[in-house]
Amino acid sequence: MSIVVVGSEMYFLGGSVDESFVSTAFVIDCPSYTCRSLPNMKQERGCAAAGIVDGKLYVIGGCDPLSPNWVEAFDLKTQTWETVRGLSDVEVYEKTIRSFVMDDKICIMDRDSSFVYDPKDGVLERDLLLNKQWRVGSCVIDDKLYSFDQENILWEFDPVSRVWTRVKGLEDLPGVRDVTKMANCGGKIAILCNVEKCSTEIWYTEIGLERREGGEAWGTILWSGLVLASEGFSTIVRSLSVSF
Repeated sequence: MSIVVVGSEMYFLGGSVDESFVSTAFVIDCPSYTCRSLPNMKQERGCAAAGIVDGKLYVIGGCDPLSPNWVEAFDLKTQTWETVRGLSDVEVYEKTIRSFVMDDKICIMDRDSSFVYDPKDGVLERDLLLNKQWRVGSCVIDDKLYSFDQENILWEFDPVSRVWTRVKGLEDLPGVRDVTKMANCGGKIAILCNVEKCSTEIWYTEIGLERREGGEAWGTILWSGLVLASEGFSTIVRSLSVSF
């Protein structure tokens, strides 16, 4: 299923039951430990891209690309779904891997490339520059994307200047980035990772960010240590940051 966080609430959309996609949606309020159902989506879907822009929750893909409901929007005020039309003719795989909102646009990763959907114009376009350094382990802070490459280097992408720049000061990070999950934790980068492949240990690292003279991005390791040791192999599927 797709999960979107809004403050202290987590929205769960679609997914599968007995290997069949479903259209169900519900929201969990974390402080009160309560759950409520939402109206069903018009389209059954799984592994869809999702994000909130201007008070509407957009759900993209996760179903047949030819479906008339390939993009739907849920109005958080009226609590109703509507079909969004006017997309460009861009080939996207049925299932997406990662998505987030940046610069009021929804960025989408599938198994082959990266795309950007602009809800204001109703346009979906392939973004080869975004795809250059973006990996599954990534997060957005202050409208900038942070992602590790295969050499354990942290990169920052600015959607306005459309430039990838290296985040300096992080030469001694532990862990292996291809099994890393990241989240925005109050403006800091929270990292969960396996120290080695097939490891039984999960480490947590917190990185503080600052902008120095000349606009250079620098990171500082605020804390790093073991948070889980298990008898069997442990892997991190997804990480989210929820405000209480």
